[in-house]
Amino acid sequence: MNKSITHILDGREDRFKKQVEILKKFQNTLISFTVNTPGVEKNNEKIREIFIREEKVIEKILKENKISILYKNTDLYKSSGPEGFISVDSKAKKVKKLAIEIEEKTAIGRLFDIDVLDSKGEKISRRDLNKPSRKCIICGEDARLCVRSRKHKIEEVVDKFYSIFEKNQ
Repeated sequence: MNKSITHILDGREDRFKKQVEILKKFQNTLISFTVNTPGVEKNNEKIREIFIREEKVIEKILKENKISILYKNTDLYKSSGPEGFISVDSKAKKVKKLAIEIEEKTAIGRLFDIDVLDSKGEKISRRDLNKPSRKCIICGEDARLCVRSRKHKIEEVVDKFYSIFEKNQ
């Protein structure tokens, strides 16, 4: 298997283990967030900057909604990309609604991937809230379908990713 794919898969497995550990310790809603980075380059200065901005937006929204943070941990330098975990004292569906707002309404929200898990470790999906799937940053269609069909060249997606970042500096 390709080395870059291996480190991405290892990163996902490691993230899952951390989620389980945090959920077991705090038994509350967990926000797990990363930068939705296309291509094999998952960590560089720009990606870390996007992540830091994302983290601040999440914290601001939580504060505005009077949601208490019980635990927070971030790792900016993982080879699979920066990742963060925030355990909160709130209903998972409420937190997922806020996460979707961030992903859809903030300037660089399209570049975020914010997962919300309930206290039992069940991931709350957009479908659970009757929300549409995420849109492709190139054509606006269902992003999952574009990824599966490889509708767009990876270079085009990477260029668009950094273009969105640059426009919203």
